[in-house]
Amino acid sequence: MRKNRQKGYFSWRAASLFVVAVVALIAFFLLALQRYQERLVDIVIASQQAELAEVSERLTAELRARSADLELLANIPELVIYSHSGHFLDDADSRREVEAYFARFLNAYPEYDQLRLIDAAGREQINLQRRDGVVVVTPDYQLQDKSRRYYVQEALAVGNQGVYLSRFDLNREFGAVQEPIKPTVRMVKAIVASGDGDSPSARALVVANLSIAPLLERFRSALVNLWQSEIFLIDENGYFVLHPDPELEWGYDRGTTGNRMERYFPTAWAALKAGGGVVAVDSFDGQSLALRRHLEGGHFISYPVELPGLASRATAAAGTQAESPHRYLAMMFIADEMLAPWALRNHWVWWALLGFIVTLLVAALYGWYVANQQRELAAQLQASSARGAESYRQLSEDNQRFSKRIATLRQLLRELRNSAAAVVGFASLLAQHADAEGDGGYRDELKLVDRSAKDLLATLDETQRVVADDESLD
Repeated sequence: MRKNRQKGYFSWRAASLFVVAVVALIAFFLLALQRYQERLVDIVIASQQAELAEVSERLTAELRARSADLELLANIPELVIYSHSGHFLDDADSRREVEAYFARFLNAYPEYDQLRLIDAAGREQINLQRRDGVVVVTPDYQLQDKSRRYYVQEALAVGNQGVYLSRFDLNREFGAVQEPIKPTVRMVKAIVASGDGDSPSARALVVANLSIAPLLERFRSALVNLWQSEIFLIDENGYFVLHPDPELEWGYDRGTTGNRMERYFPTAWAALKAGGGVVAVDSFDGQSLALRRHLEGGHFISYPVELPGLASRATAAAGTQAESPHRYLAMMFIADEMLAPWALRNHWVWWALLGFIVTLLVAALYGWYVANQQRELAAQLQASSARGAESYRQLSEDNQRFSKRIATLRQLLRELRNSAAAVVGFASLLAQHADAEGDGGYRDELKLVDRSAKDLLATLDETQRVVADDESLD
């Protein structure tokens, strides 16, 4: 019992040492974080810059890959014939063929919300839209004049130089922002008149409205990290395309011109516009930006994004081809509070680490408890086995002594029977001799001896038979 208590004492002492070691490890880890906080900040910023660049390039690459869709749409047979003859819009059968092709395209590619054919005057000639998941053809009386829309003017200006992409904005119907809002980028390909020399004029535009809400959500979710950074996408005028507060998004399209980066963080915005990839904000220097932890300062990390596409009217008029004028800043804000080593409540990963350590500690204690129980059970089984072995040994010794006694008894019975048989024989001889001599004085005594000896002999024979037949005595 004392030995078992000693085992339990040593197990609990080992558990206490383990707890002390874990606490010391956590303390050392946090002290190391505090000591190397500046290096940690640099490492985090560098890694997030690389991540921001990769995700931004992925966004533009996805848009660039869509350009092939417009090349395909602009080269369907009816539109190719129209580019040569210029009489397509007067042919009802060709018009229905184009509408059917547009419908098949929208059904095959659900990321597109609308597909249109707009003539050189900026008026819609064909318009297919997705409404409640169903592709419908817009009646002629609902077709709109889009000649004043910037993307029509700029796409007509670039002509046949390639696929034009509009800026990120909200879809409009009859001049008003559509509700609920539909973030959209318009991909435009001009259908030009053939045989007009070196500068063919555009007969029409194929315009596809690409819904970018899923694209922007993928962009945002790809940048989510354990530092709980705030994600932004800002156009070159400082309007928010993405913002932690949805109410501040799309300020340009909604007419809320005050919802701009310059209003909230003028100093940081000036530095970002000047090309600063990382701008530190030591303290709050403007109105609330709806950032959860901006009051204690932090770092804005940015990466320039240029939409793939063609130049604007002004650039194209100069006779040169340039990149898209639609430029954005992909940006994230990492609060200094999130990089503080003691801010465990703000870092879910530290809580996960702490939970793992506590789980490990509980598992270790439970393991020690089970091990103690197993050791005690093993000791009990060993003691029981020893007692069983001792009992078996004692039983074996008793059995050997009993066997010797049985053998002695059998030998004694044989000798007694031999003696009894001799008495019977001699009594019979004496009786015969007495008869021969005519001496009958002790004849009766001899008969009594003979009868008693025979009875003893019968008893000994029966005893020998019983002893010989009883296997339990062996």
